[in-house]
Amino acid sequence: MIPESWRNGVVAVVGLGKSGVAATKLLAQAGARVYASDAAAQPYAAIDGLRGLPLDQTRKNLQAILDKVKAKYPAVKIVLAGMLVPPNMGKTYSDEFKNIYPDLSKKNKATLIPFLLNGVGGVEKLNQADGIHPNVEGHQIVARNLTPVFRNLIH
Repeated sequence: MIPESWRNGVVAVVGLGKSGVAATKLLAQAGARVYASDAAAQPYAAIDGLRGLPLDQTRKNLQAILDKVKAKYPAVKIVLAGMLVPPNMGKTYSDEFKNIYPDLSKKNKATLIPFLLNGVGGVEKLNQADGIHPNVEGHQIVARNLTPVFRNLIH
């Protein structure tokens, strides 16, 4: 069933991530940050990986966030926006971190964006001075990448 607000091509999307905040803290805020929306996009946990936090805890926190969102809005369409960590975290850690998103996506029947910053991450001219967060041009590319994902949710 297509939500009423989607019938005219209008989709309410809530971005649940917050720059620099670990999934543990976001878990406590998850219920409060979700509004009456049709889709929730979740690019959580990048900071968890950059800080080298235990991946089992990151996975548990992300699942708990998904559970909170689904409990509050059972009809919501979840989009998991995957992130990557730099190779200096070690191959095993990097691979395990990368696998969190497809695993949770499959488990929760969520739409997966394998890497939110595809075409932007690691490209100096598309990021702010910190080398991590997209600048205006980078955000435009991210938006172009996300458009078909959300468009597919309404068709």
